[in-house]
Amino acid sequence: MNRIHVEDFDLCSTLESGQIFRYVRLSEGYLVNHRRRAFWVCQKGQNLFFDGVEERCILHLFGLDRDYRAIMRSLGDDRTLKTAMRLHWGLRILRQDPWECLISFLCSSTKPIRHIRVIIERLCRAFGEEITFGNHQVYAFPGEGTISGSDRLRAIGLGFRARYIHEVNQIIEGGYLERVAAKPYGEAKALLMGLPGVGDKVADCVLLFSMECPEAFPIDTWIRRGMERSYFRGERTSAKKIHTFARKHFGPYAGYAQQLLYHYWREKGRNFDTKHDPSRRR
Repeated sequence: MNRIHVEDFDLCSTLESGQIFRYVRLSEGYLVNHRRRAFWVCQKGQNLFFDGVEERCILHLFGLDRDYRAIMRSLGDDRTLKTAMRLHWGLRILRQDPWECLISFLCSSTKPIRHIRVIIERLCRAFGEEITFGNHQVYAFPGEGTISGSDRLRAIGLGFRARYIHEVNQIIEGGYLERVAAKPYGEAKALLMGLPGVGDKVADCVLLFSMECPEAFPIDTWIRRGMERSYFRGERTSAKKIHTFARKHFGPYAGYAQQLLYHYWREKGRNFDTKHDPSRRR
């Protein structure tokens, strides 16, 4: 059992804010399954306990080496964001593996989060290796080049996404995503959107959650509705206009504002006037 002191960190908000899908909430803490390993993590006040992973990996994955207070100060303090900060202070942006992040968000299109998690688990069972952590049997996330066969992918419930994931698996080779991550935001986004099935939202999710691009501002149904209500007086607004506003209003760390607002609006989603519940969709 390992322990580190943490400040300005909320494990629950960070894991349960729609950035990552492979975790299980236990009686105390979480069992997190990321790429080829599983580990346990639990927060008690300003102490973070963990097992099955090195401290450096915890610091890296949860972004604990970033100056969180400086980032929050840079976002400004409009009333909506200030409320989100107060309720979810310590929500960090994860540094995920780019390949797992890309495939996970390709699986996410138009699906409720609970269904996304089921599909990703099926994907790992079908193509990943079994690994053991204590009494838990889990599966590693399959690596580049190992997810093939559109029919096999459709059989696990991927539907139209099966073709995209099959094609991306054939295109991506070792080092490709690392080279994309080294590009400036705009160029990196264009390269990602050149991949089959990768649209504006998926590209920004990958850039924000795995490629150190804090200016990325993913826009899904939930964010669009929240931004229109809180910042555009209820008017229907294009993604392009929202992107432009976010860069100007929130600055170079707009992605942190996006994640805080997404989690805040999702938590209070019952107050939204809508026929479906977009809080369950990513």
